[in-house]
Amino acid sequence: KNVSVLYKMLESKIGYIQITSFDNDSNKEFAAALSALEKQGAASLIIDVRNNPGGLVNTTLEIANQLISKGPITHFEQKGKIVESYYADGLSAPDLPMVLLVNGGSASSSEILAGALQDSKTATLVGTTTFGKGVAQQVADIQNGASIKLSMYYFLTPNKNRIDHVGVTPDHTVSESVNINAEELAEKYADFAPMSEKTKPK
Repeated sequence: KNVSVLYKMLESKIGYIQITSFDNDSNKEFAAALSALEKQGAASLIIDVRNNPGGLVNTTLEIANQLISKGPITHFEQKGKIVESYYADGLSAPDLPMVLLVNGGSASSSEILAGALQDSKTATLVGTTTFGKGVAQQVADIQNGASIKLSMYYFLTPNKNRIDHVGVTPDHTVSESVNINAEELAEKYADFAPMSEKTKPK
C-alpha cells in the first residue's frame, strides 16, 4: 500500500504532517495523522505539500474540510462564471496555529489546499510561489482506442483568485537551500510514522 501522508512530532509540541500526493484515501490517512498528533499534545501544526504534484480533487476538499472552520474551500469557473462552490462544514477544524509549506513543485490539488488555507486565514503559507496549474482535466475515450484530455474548469481560491498560470504566493517567501544533504534527509524521513488504515490510533 502506498502511504501518502507521513507525520511526526517535532520539538516545542509542533506536529508535522507531509502530504506527498492526494490519493483516494489520503483524507483518511490525514485524519488519522492529525488525531494522533493532537493526542500527543500538538500545540501547533506544520503541513508540508512541497513537491506534491496534486491528485484527486475530492480528497483535497475533504482534507481542507478537516482544517477550515467555515467558508468556501474552492470555486469552479467555466467560461467566466462560477458553476460550483465547495464549503467547509466547520465540524472538525482544530483550533491550532498552522503553517503550510509550499514551493514551485506544489501543483494542482496542492494549490487548491494552499489557496483555501490562505484565504480563510486558517494557515500562514511559507515557501515559494506554487506551480500554477489550476485547471481540472478529464480524459475521455474516443474511437480507435484514442483518448482526449478535456480541460473542464478553472479552480479559484475562496477569494475568487485564479490559480492557473499564476500560482499561490506565500505569505512569507523562503527559498529552499540548494545544498541539502541527501543522507541527512533520508535519515529524517526514516523517522516518520507512516499512517495506514490497518494501524489507526486508538
